[in-house]
Amino acid sequence: AGGATAKYVAKWNGSNSTWAAVGNGFNAAVRTLIVVGTTVYAGGNFSANDSGNVSLNHVALLIEGATPNYWKALGSGISNTVYCLVLHNNVLFAGTDNFGGCVSQYNGSTTWSSDNSISGGICYALASFQSYLYAGGDFSTPVRAAAKWTSSTSGWQTITTNFPSSTNVIYSFLVKSGYNSTTMTNYTVLFIAGNFTNLGSPVTSYVGLITSSGANSPMKSLTSNSLGNEVYALGTTGSTAKLIAGGKFTSPANRVGITSTTVGIDDINENVISSTLFPNPLTERSVLRIETKNHLKNPSIEIYDLQSRLVTGIKTDVINSNNQVEFILEKNGLTKGTYFYVVRDEDQLISSNRFIVN
Repeated sequence: AGGATAKYVAKWNGSNSTWAAVGNGFNAAVRTLIVVGTTVYAGGNFSANDSGNVSLNHVALLIEGATPNYWKALGSGISNTVYCLVLHNNVLFAGTDNFGGCVSQYNGSTTWSSDNSISGGICYALASFQSYLYAGGDFSTPVRAAAKWTSSTSGWQTITTNFPSSTNVIYSFLVKSGYNSTTMTNYTVLFIAGNFTNLGSPVTSYVGLITSSGANSPMKSLTSNSLGNEVYALGTTGSTAKLIAGGKFTSPANRVGITSTTVGIDDINENVISSTLFPNPLTERSVLRIETKNHLKNPSIEIYDLQSRLVTGIKTDVINSNNQVEFILEKNGLTKGTYFYVVRDEDQLISSNRFIVN
């Protein structure tokens, strides 16, 4: 790594722009790394450290402060390749390629136990989201590719998807919490990435999300920022809601891409089915059309500039019928530039996005 000998794992020193080995590494590939506080865990194909004198069995803990640092076994380890690790309710879980039970749980001292109620394939992704442990992969039981579990329930529960029985795979999860300064709301969502092309309504491809871990928590479309092929990994940028994706895609970016805008309330609000503003840019008049699952009682719209200042004196007409509301926006009072609209229904935030005035 950058000229340094590093057996399957390396660390980056930002202050002097160099790579270095981590302990003495491993004897085979590392598939996943997680950091919990100051503790580093690794999982993968490896069975021992690089020297071969410490048996690690696919999962290990980094011991720092020693000279040199070294990797330590976690109990007896796991007999299958580890693809992902997560800490959920202070318990360490691993996703593996054990078709008889692809999620294993560590008892904290000596042993790992697999759960045969989630089986039939590989678990590529795990996430602790609200009160549930989420698993994603290409397994077939209890449902294709996605399931959730809590210690208060017996076995794994299904998650609503549109996945066919044998083709779709989830490769990555990302739990994102933060504050959206555009919509002025706090949010916590679980983003999902994979090879799917038929998730949610409207149909979305490769990246989706879950906004709630309740009894009915279907996967939902991410209605913008679509990528052109499989997504294998998700990340985020600081405190913003922008996503970074890595994968097989070549459009609109090559292998690694970032969303051009922050994820909007339209993507997070489960009541919103679709939201379109046409034409955008606004020249003389545009129509904002929002379709919702439930009828809006008293919808209203506010316009803000890029400094989050409310713009007053804007003429808007509202047509609210059944589960669709239309706002007719006039250019009068708006100079050229970028703005945000925010739609509310009484005290509830419904939709928000940016638009351009020419």
